[in-house]
Amino acid sequence: MINTSKIYKMRVVFCVSENGPKRQDTLDTMRNIIVHSGLDYTPAKINKRWPRLSYGPLVGRGQIARREYIDIYLKTSVLPQQVCKQLNDASPQGVSVLEVQRVPYALASLQQLATAAVYTIEGDFVNYTPQQTIEDWITADSIEVVEQASNGIRLTTNIRPFIRSARSLGEYKIELTLSPVAEKWINPLVYVYAWLGINIIGPLAELTDERFKVIREGLYWQDSLGNLYLI
Repeated sequence: MINTSKIYKMRVVFCVSENGPKRQDTLDTMRNIIVHSGLDYTPAKINKRWPRLSYGPLVGRGQIARREYIDIYLKTSVLPQQVCKQLNDASPQGVSVLEVQRVPYALASLQQLATAAVYTIEGDFVNYTPQQTIEDWITADSIEVVEQASNGIRLTTNIRPFIRSARSLGEYKIELTLSPVAEKWINPLVYVYAWLGINIIGPLAELTDERFKVIREGLYWQDSLGNLYLI
């Protein structure tokens, strides 16, 4: 049995710039940063040379994140600001550790805690002449999208339950607040496509489009009154 009283759970908020490591290399990058930081970390079960860690909900392909999240587990008590310094000192160009805080070992995982994500999407929306504003469009009781699977089967999904709010931030920028349903997240580009009337080809989760810049601004947890707080 693990003696959790001697394990120190540290929640790390970091950012990878557009010029930083490739998106698919983020997890390996963070492992290497922790290994070279000099922190006395708890080893992972599958590989004792790796640090034990818990990664937050993944950023989608072709997307950028202002804040990404990872929990690391230390064997010695270290002040959060010292953990932050050591991680930043070991980070390659393009990776910045923004915040570190110690959290209770029993606190919900990042995957469980995150109940909303805020995205900003930039693009030439006017060029597609949407029939409604994004605010009016999401008031519909049901928003169904159809994806064409590789085997020719057409799948219909009601994406309305996944969206909490939407607002325009100008002609070329919108903000979406999304939540998971049954632990499943919807790609924010799906909403853009459905709003603008663009056909969806292929799986919803793998949708990417260079015409639109998708930025995940942050993840949020929700209290018993339904209020959201940035993680």
